[in-house]
Amino acid sequence: MRKLMLAHPLRISFPWCIIDGAPVGLSVIGARGTDARVIAAAQNRHDALSS
Repeated sequence: MRKLMLAHPLRISFPWCIIDGAPVGLSVIGARGTDARVIAAAQNRHDALSS
């Protein structure tokens, strides 16, 4: 299986809401070699926040 390699540290950010005019979000960050797990965790959070 070929490893997915992206820029490091891999960071995926989600906008969440606005509080007192400032944006608040959630970032999922992973160490080198954890790209697939970071993407899976981000997809899981996206699905949970979208429902």
